[in-house]
Amino acid sequence: MSGYVLLVSLGPVQEFIAQARRTRDLWFGSHVLSEVSKAAARALAECDGVALVFPALAAGDPELMPSDDVRRADGAMPYSVANKLVAEVSAGVGVAVAARKARSAARRRLIEWGRGALERESVLVDEGASAVAEEQLATLLEVRAVWAPIADASSADASAGYADARRRAEAALAARKTVYAFAPWSAQRGGCMKSSLDGARETVLKRPRLRTGGRWQRYRVGLREELDAVGLLKRTGGQTDQFVPIPNVGMAAWIDGLRAAGPAAERALGALRDACSARQLQAIRGGAAWVEAFPFDAQLFLPERWEPYLRDLLPAGGIGAASEFGREYVMPLMAALRAAKRDRDAADAALTIGPEPSPYVACVVADGDHMGRTIDALAEAGAERHRALSRALADFARSARVIIEEQHRGVLVYAGADDVLGFVCAQDALACAARLRACFAATLATALERDPGGAEVPRPTLSVGIGVGHIMQSLGHLLSLGREAEVMAKRASEPGGDDARDALAVIFERHSGATWAWRQRWSARPLETLQRDVARLLSGRLSRGKIHEIERQLGHLCLAAGDEASLGTPSAAGGASGRFGEEDARVLRGEVQRILGRTEAAPLTPAEAGIELGEVALAALPAAVARWAQRQHIALELSRVHGAAPLVWPAASEFEQSSEANRHGVDV
Repeated sequence: MSGYVLLVSLGPVQEFIAQARRTRDLWFGSHVLSEVSKAAARALAECDGVALVFPALAAGDPELMPSDDVRRADGAMPYSVANKLVAEVSAGVGVAVAARKARSAARRRLIEWGRGALERESVLVDEGASAVAEEQLATLLEVRAVWAPIADASSADASAGYADARRRAEAALAARKTVYAFAPWSAQRGGCMKSSLDGARETVLKRPRLRTGGRWQRYRVGLREELDAVGLLKRTGGQTDQFVPIPNVGMAAWIDGLRAAGPAAERALGALRDACSARQLQAIRGGAAWVEAFPFDAQLFLPERWEPYLRDLLPAGGIGAASEFGREYVMPLMAALRAAKRDRDAADAALTIGPEPSPYVACVVADGDHMGRTIDALAEAGAERHRALSRALADFARSARVIIEEQHRGVLVYAGADDVLGFVCAQDALACAARLRACFAATLATALERDPGGAEVPRPTLSVGIGVGHIMQSLGHLLSLGREAEVMAKRASEPGGDDARDALAVIFERHSGATWAWRQRWSARPLETLQRDVARLLSGRLSRGKIHEIERQLGHLCLAAGDEASLGTPSAAGGASGRFGEEDARVLRGEVQRILGRTEAAPLTPAEAGIELGEVALAALPAAVARWAQRQHIALELSRVHGAAPLVWPAASEFEQSSEANRHGVDV
């Protein structure tokens, strides 16, 4: 035996990140998970005879140094460490001892960090909650470690080596994850409120009659909000003015355009900024130009949010003070923008922003496809190829921050290995997705080059989901929209289809609850498809009425045929149950042609509308029409977003050259 492959997995992950009510909960929760994983990695790297593979860092590397803040002094994000560690352990080294050191280091990092937050924010903490808080911090992490021996040269399995040991360790870890050791809490006080973030752990906060001013206001802890010890760490971590609120992200393109909206709008914006400063509203230290244009919570631009946002911040005047503030400082800005728009219209000049912002934000979730297959193939060449891949993935994670935060108006929540999660304004979301995909392919290209005489390494692709929702939706709901879109991108368009993964999926949910979803593989150039759809709607060649009329005809024919599965809901995007006959399909084709061709101007053919009816089999026609309608609704919503601030489309170089069969990006 020449050593071991050691795997260490830390959790929980997704549910822990999703437990958030404020942006600082979300951002700092992700940072906490990375830091505890980094502490475990550092403990392993410092063990004699242990060499890290994922992450590919050595003892003493500055990237392994702890960071209590989500930004370093130079503004860069600390190195993100994934929750799964891989290491080589030399023969003769106590592998179990190394695993225990990693577990202890991760738990100690969380406990000490949490204790610091409890001591620092003692004015918020109930004096009788110390035992509860200690137990909550000590029991949060789930740490699992497995290892498998690497066969030495004298073994019959010598050819397997590192790759075989890793496969056996992965199998053991998968089995270990099915076993949970539950221990009941012993420090519960009883009769206490539960945390508002997870609804399971007892609160550690005091219950004053009012929660106004001071740290209650600084951390935006409402009267009916409760936090456990971990939730308090998430809420109070970092610098409170560095977390950009979701409303500001959603309105980023519109806020960015305020700088060029004319002198009257500039004066009104300056008066609003001065009024916010005078009333000591929470400022934002974001650094980006679109943040600096209005460094306060952008909820103020929505009249329906004046009262709920300002009532706690301007307690002296109550609701009346909130309404008066909006009428005195926000409405003049909107009036100046409307006047500027009229002037631009009269001069026939290019419009920049509309008089009102779009209240929608995009959650972008990206994930590598077939990464397991690529990792398995590289394992055959030994651990060094894995380390090269690890370094490439770290480079991609760093680039993802630049793409989201510097090149597009957004904020990164998490970037670790091939996983990316962030929020961007709806105007930039599509271009951001294309650039992430292009960067992923370019960054991994060198690490995946074939060794001389070696086998071809499968190239992973990147699927991206974009979930667009209202800025006042809960963070958990916005996250679920993004993750649902990512799952949709990885799933085949039709049951049993062969077009899974390597795709873009968009889910757009209006504040009213109406939801539309659509996906297409990157090779079919989905963004060019959407760009043509939006241009068609903006030019007036296709109207919303015609989209609804085609949907109604589809619904009538499907219901008459008893084929409700073809009505086109996102979950039933695949297709017909077989009851929709050829005659029904011919009638549907004729109706689509009739509706599109009925216009006072030049008639619109199905091909010009973005659906090639002649290339679709009759049995698949209802599903194709339903997908087309879903896409048109998304394009319609994007055109409305465009009315607030221009949509940003990727450069031509960021599109993959499509095949001749799919060059029009048609749903087939």
